[in-house]
Amino acid sequence: MDKEVNKKSKKIIIIYTLLIILVIVAVIFAIFSFIYTNSKSSIRQSDEIEVVPTLDDEIYSNSAWCGTFQLVWNDMQDKVVKKDIVFKPQIQFAENLNKQTFTENDISDDYYFKTYGLKTLDLKESIESGVKEKFNKESSIINNIDWSDAPQSDDGYENSIDKEYIFYTMLHKKFTYYFAFDELENDSFRGSKEKYNDVKYFGIGDSNFKALSSQVEVLYYNSKNDLAVQISTKEGDNIILAKGNNGNNFSGIFENIKNKSENYSGEKELAYVDTLKIPNINIDVEKNYDELCKNSAGTFEDYAGNTCSINQAIQTIELSLDKEGGEITSEASIWFDTSGASESTPKERNFDFNSTFNLFLVEEGKDKPYLALNVDDITLFQ
Repeated sequence: MDKEVNKKSKKIIIIYTLLIILVIVAVIFAIFSFIYTNSKSSIRQSDEIEVVPTLDDEIYSNSAWCGTFQLVWNDMQDKVVKKDIVFKPQIQFAENLNKQTFTENDISDDYYFKTYGLKTLDLKESIESGVKEKFNKESSIINNIDWSDAPQSDDGYENSIDKEYIFYTMLHKKFTYYFAFDELENDSFRGSKEKYNDVKYFGIGDSNFKALSSQVEVLYYNSKNDLAVQISTKEGDNIILAKGNNGNNFSGIFENIKNKSENYSGEKELAYVDTLKIPNINIDVEKNYDELCKNSAGTFEDYAGNTCSINQAIQTIELSLDKEGGEITSEASIWFDTSGASESTPKERNFDFNSTFNLFLVEEGKDKPYLALNVDDITLFQ
């Protein structure tokens, strides 16, 4: 009887041991599968274009960035909040935006219009007339803001401790090549996960190679999967196209391109045997930064300790690129308020000279008083 019990116990132990080994093997396999999958691409996959607010934010497989949102954030941070914007807990977007890695100094003021102020109908009219006058454009986002309770002018806030601000920017730019590229036959495009057919391309075909290649500089060519070129335009903009750069944000990728270019000692001009094929680009995306708004992020404090929050944060990017050149229009706005609740309500101060005090009389423009009192026994002074 004891022998049978021992046999059964040994069988149970062996079964449990095998199960434990199988679990360990499965876990190890899963870990190695995860590492292998992520080593192939450090960029998260996305099925649509993800707009990121800064060059330092993590990008997706399909991502876009433009400096307009950083410009409105800079104005909010510098001119009203007057300190770093800190949520509790802090948001990585906000942390990166606070660094102000893109400013007005990074782009000519010919190509952007920006303004800010209290949310008034006067400000709305100023924005609409400003972009019309400078770019002959109309804002596609200004009416996303609720103006129904906005006073006509700043005077409407005179007796209010609660204030609402609008920060706005539009960037608009057209650029053209010195020579129009050839329109090439539609061809396939291979993404990281899928192959796409019937894609429109432009580049250098059978036309004037000398003229077309003169506007193209080879930054580096290490292989057909690790290369970069720069195309110059009449307006002075340079279009950089690159393949094969690792990195999980645009800042790191751009630095990688610069380093490779500086260290490249090969031929910088296109040769007759070289090919150039660029896909047409045509995007129109809108990003609502709900992560930064009060319903998600909560509030933060300005330099004076007032409670602040973001009601709405929007950015749009429209970009077209073809054989002739390209055009970009990008808008951004932040609807922001300072709340006069507990922290913002002025604390009572008592300017009551009902105990020992001093009095001085000083002539305007003079450094010294011409009369001084120290009052302790008020009966002597009344």
